[in-house]
Amino acid sequence: MNPESITMSRAEAASATPGISRNSLSALIEDVVRPSFVRCCADSSEFFDAFYFRLGVRLPQVGTMFAQVGMQKQNDLIREGIKDLIEYANGDSKAEAELQRLAKSHSRSRLGVLPEYYPHWIDSLMETIREHDPAANDETETAWRQVLAGGVALMVAGY
Repeated sequence: MNPESITMSRAEAASATPGISRNSLSALIEDVVRPSFVRCCADSSEFFDAFYFRLGVRLPQVGTMFAQVGMQKQNDLIREGIKDLIEYANGDSKAEAELQRLAKSHSRSRLGVLPEYYPHWIDSLMETIREHDPAANDETETAWRQVLAGGVALMVAGY
């Protein structure tokens, strides 16, 4: 695949979450994921620092990718990236365009974020959500995973 021409239709992305309709994803976003993210971001620097710590434990090689970027800027970028993943699942075309841009920047010809890193990214995020969202439980995690699946599939497809 040419990383400069990433295309993944919403239907393809939705198929990354089998059995979940657009309406069901929207309900999960509004009822579970968005409120969870707001709770996590109440002290966003602590949340994102904990996330990056976990990710670094899982994938020590990833730390070098952030060496040239200040962590405050990186925290802002990841916050926006997560928002885009959520909005993409909700059918937002601006979020789709932003994820396609991110997929290009993370592709083998640029940052080289390997496809096998994404499950570790998701697992690190889920552990951090469980720590920082006092209302998080198994259903919260399932909702997050379902909402993120399509956008992460788009990112992986861009490698």
